[in-house]
Amino acid sequence: MVCKLGHWQIVRRFAQRLWARHAPSIGPVGRTEPNVAPLGPAATPSRHKRARRSAMPATPSSDTRSAAHKLFPLALPTLLFASHIGPGPSALFAQTALAASPAAVPRPELVASGARLSGNRERTRLVVDLSRHIKESELDVFTLARPYRVVIDMPAVEFRLPTGLGRKGKGLVHRFHYGTYVAGRARIVVEVAGPVRVANVRVAKSGIKSSIIGPARQAPAQLVLEIVPSTPERFLRVIEERRRWRPRIRLEAPAKASTVDSARDGRTVIVIDPGHGGIDSGAISRNGTLEKFVVLRFAKLLRKKLLEHGHDEVILTRDHDVYVPLGKRVTFAQSKKADLFISLHADFVSRRWAKKARGATVYTLSDRASDQISRELEQHANRSDIIAGVEFAEESQPVRKILVDLLRRETNLRTLAFAGTLVDELRRATRLKQEPHRSAAFRVLKAPEIPSVLIELGYLSNAIDEKLLKSQAWREKVAEQIAVAVDKYLEQRVAKLPY
Repeated sequence: MVCKLGHWQIVRRFAQRLWARHAPSIGPVGRTEPNVAPLGPAATPSRHKRARRSAMPATPSSDTRSAAHKLFPLALPTLLFASHIGPGPSALFAQTALAASPAAVPRPELVASGARLSGNRERTRLVVDLSRHIKESELDVFTLARPYRVVIDMPAVEFRLPTGLGRKGKGLVHRFHYGTYVAGRARIVVEVAGPVRVANVRVAKSGIKSSIIGPARQAPAQLVLEIVPSTPERFLRVIEERRRWRPRIRLEAPAKASTVDSARDGRTVIVIDPGHGGIDSGAISRNGTLEKFVVLRFAKLLRKKLLEHGHDEVILTRDHDVYVPLGKRVTFAQSKKADLFISLHADFVSRRWAKKARGATVYTLSDRASDQISRELEQHANRSDIIAGVEFAEESQPVRKILVDLLRRETNLRTLAFAGTLVDELRRATRLKQEPHRSAAFRVLKAPEIPSVLIELGYLSNAIDEKLLKSQAWREKVAEQIAVAVDKYLEQRVAKLPY
């Protein structure tokens, strides 16, 4: 029996039988209903406490006390036996709770609990603490140019690391980024000072204890990457050799959508693009608020509002925390023959612009940024593919560029019309930045046939804007006015424009 079931299965079965025998006499202690949904993230601690106080009985009944006295002498040996043979009693109850709750999310198999750099310009090492050992065959390590980067692909990881870790470099490393790249795969991207060579990559057992992964006697593994200087010629040669045999990894597809051709049946298709995601957190406020989550939450609300306004098809380029390359966001909108493309951001500017940068801004495409702040935001947004370790495609051929430019000129009229309507409606709901319609060379706005705008909802570098971005009431109001702007633009397009 022990060989087939194991110690924990025996203990668990014993505990379940024990509870089944005595639970009827105990009753739903501490609850007024057998199933109470957990409080959502918007609930405050005070509401939670009030709910618990109102649910708790004033005094336990005599039946409850007598049943508890019967159960305690039997439960105590069970817990002592359980703590002797393996994980503590909390693990037993955690397993039972997960089994009982269909909505519970299973704990990730692989957790990263720490990361650090060491070394100098001659040899630099990156060490990542992992919750378990993984095979080196599960790793894919390669280099990219323009700019110089080292990329590590690995099985799905939950990164429990301090916010902002990786911003400061050391030795050959400028900085490093980490996060989900595609479904079931995580990625670490190391930005380096120049051409380097991967001298060593391994997964070794470590003597460091970790409370995150369970009992203290279990030690995590360590992913170790060591790099040394190389020459530009050798660096590029390694990349070329890899291209010959490496199968291309298929990137996470954007949110599923209908393949109905809007041009054929008159349906309107609107694509909403929540910026950043996955490995690319975007801006991070001084309080640790991440742009990728702020804009994703707003995008889902805007989609809901647009559907309520009667628009046929509203699609998100991502509907969860995953990275979608900038070019793929554009081609996705093109494949759906979108009537509008709306990219959402909430950026962070340097201290010299922090006081000036507050309020919403609407951006349209131009070859050059209209001002210094726009240039800074453009550079930040266009760095997303660098952060995510995406290899850049070659530039288009000259003839194709000419055709694209001609098409873009026509589309630009529609884009400007929508941007003007959008500014007017946003003004009713929130504060706008001075000169709220600006332009810059954002890569996600480069679909030549689709009117495309990028909305900076606010600035996470500004405390007031950050507070508003986290306010449900503010989000509702702003999303509603954006939906109104879309309505007016589409009505004007049908009434006045020959396309």
